[in-house]
Amino acid sequence: MRLPIVLLLLMSGTFVFGQQKQISGGPLKPEQANVDVRHYTVSLDVSPETQSYQGFTEITFNMLAPSTDLIFDLANTFTVSALLVDGKKTSFSHTDGLVKVKSAQTLTTGAHKIKFQFGGKPVVAARAPWDGGIQWSTDSLGRPWIAMSCQEDGADVLAIVGEIDASSSIDLDLAIAKSLSEGFTKVLIDCSALEYISSAGLGVFMSYIEEFKEKNYKMVIFGMK
Repeated sequence: MRLPIVLLLLMSGTFVFGQQKQISGGPLKPEQANVDVRHYTVSLDVSPETQSYQGFTEITFNMLAPSTDLIFDLANTFTVSALLVDGKKTSFSHTDGLVKVKSAQTLTTGAHKIKFQFGGKPVVAARAPWDGGIQWSTDSLGRPWIAMSCQEDGADVLAIVGEIDASSSIDLDLAIAKSLSEGFTKVLIDCSALEYISSAGLGVFMSYIEEFKEKNYKMVIFGMK
C-alpha cells in the first residue's frame, strides 16, 4: 500500500527531511544565502510495508547573483536518483546531509526551478512525542497508522480563528513576535478557521520575510481557503 502525500511549503528557507540530527537556524553557507526560496512542492509516496518514502521535491527560487553553485539540505539516509535544474539534468554530490549542485551553465539572476527525486527511510521517533521523527503503527483494524512528531525541533503553532482586520492584525503581530522571543525558529500558521484577512493582516506576514530569511527561520502558512 502506498499513501500519496503532497505538501506545499511557503516562506521556508531550507528543506530538511531526514534521519540524522539536523540543526535549524544559524548562518547560511554563501551558496544558500545567494538563493531566495519562493516555494516548495514535496510529493511523497509513503510505504507502510517498507517504512520508506519515494517522491520528489520541486523548489522555485530566485538567484540573487549569477552562480553555478547551489546547496540544499537532505539527510544521507535518502538517495537522490535524479536532479533537474530548469528542466535539464545537472551533476551533483550528496554528502554530509548536503546536496551540492554544479550547473554546467551560469544561473543568471532571477527565477529558476530545481527538482530532485529521492527515496529512503526517515527517522523513527524512539520516544514520541519527545523525539522528532515518524511513528509507524496500525489501528485496531490493522490499517496503517502513521504520525510525525517534531517536539525536538521546537515548532510553534499559531491558529487563527475568525477575521484579521486592521485592529486584530496587531494581535497577530504580537503572537508571532512572542514565538520568536521564546526561541522558536519555526512558526506554523494554521489558517483553517480563518474567515477573512485584510491587507493589514497580510502585511504582518510580509513584515517578517526579511527577518526569517536573514536568520534562516521558517514560517509555514497552511489551511487557507
